Amino acid sequence: MDPAKPIDLTGVFIPPQPKLIQQVKAVGDDIHKFAEVISTDPGIGSMVLKTVNSPAFARTNKINSISQAVLLLGCPYVTNIINGLLLKRSFDKVDARALENFWQGAKDVSLTMVLLARQLNILAVDEAYIIGLFHNCGIPLMLQKFPDYLTICREAYDESVDSITEFEDHHFHTNHCIVGYYVAKAWQLSNDIAEIIRDHHHLTPIADKSAYFKGNDQDDLICLLKMAEHICKLYDSIGGQSTDHEWEQNKGMILAHMGLSDLDFDDLRELTQDQLGL
Repeated sequence: MDPAKPIDLTGVFIPPQPKLIQQVKAVGDDIHKFAEVISTDPGIGSMVLKTVNSPAFARTNKINSISQAVLLLGCPYVTNIINGLLLKRSFDKVDARALENFWQGAKDVSLTMVLLARQLNILAVDEAYIIGLFHNCGIPLMLQKFPDYLTICREAYDESVDSITEFEDHHFHTNHCIVGYYVAKAWQLSNDIAEIIRDHHHLTPIADKSAYFKGNDQDDLICLLKMAEHICKLYDSIGGQSTDHEWEQNKGMILAHMGLSDLDFDDLRELTQDQLGL
């Protein structure tokens, strides 16, 4: 994020961290108290179990209770899942029909990142999941303030545009990545996750990649995110394009960092699309 650029968040409502997250963090690593807090919201509890039993999480045995999920996965992991589940609920004032493709894309990207992380032996699976859900969370808030936002967003994915976020900055004096960054900070996500959300449309040429890729975990996670976005075709569902121009510009750097050939990536894409029914 360039500190010299003006940022206008006037009229953009940043939803506060949900009370449920504050409550589960307050109990620390006490599994029984953690489960008790979650049980106060049966809808979230059932969705947590549905999520951890999905194909992306590759459980050999079904998890039947929140206590079991916490015991097997750990409190931070389950907290990240709850964060993601509460995200959509926090945007109930935004036109749900207009954002149908957005929410489906967020879900698909998050599960794809989990599968990719497992296939590539990347340990930060829970972080991959939360990044997938939150990386575009600024989009609903931009739409809430700017009724024409989705039209401009689609134009930003065009081949003639060099930078999606700079295109948005030109029209709105802010962009969905900056807004998403402030959501991540308000929800007390880690600094690494917040920075990936802020910078995920700012991949630089490989010679300058150190300007944005600051550490191994961030390197791996942002590459996983770009791979998942491409596999889930956000360039189509959000950008309205038949070609992923941003991927074409950056795939050499991304695949080189991950140690993958084009054929390796094609195999991963087929595997994840088959497992998730994309």
